[in-house]
Amino acid sequence: VFHSLMRGANPVSSMLGWSREESMQRAKTNDFTVGSALIYMLLHAVAVLLALTVSVLCFVSMYFHGCFCLLAVLVAIYKGSSRYTYYILENYASVLQREFNDVLKSPAHTH
Repeated sequence: VFHSLMRGANPVSSMLGWSREESMQRAKTNDFTVGSALIYMLLHAVAVLLALTVSVLCFVSMYFHGCFCLLAVLVAIYKGSSRYTYYILENYASVLQREFNDVLKSPAHTH
């Protein structure tokens, strides 16, 4: 998981002040420092403690659990609708423009 994170969206490199180029070079050569591994482990420990806290709150409070489930559903709806909007409005429009570029620039359509 460490190597996958360090090659993708890398929050550790920004905490260490690495430039984008340096981060990509370190990922390419697999040259990570001990400090980067320790920061990753600290972030992992914080995420685990947060997950444990949320799970205990869900167990103890039916209302918290219901709100958390509602939040998860609303986030899923929002993310799904955002992706759908991207496909319909942005991606599909650019595909249509590429396909019909010659037709739209023809003399018959310039009037």
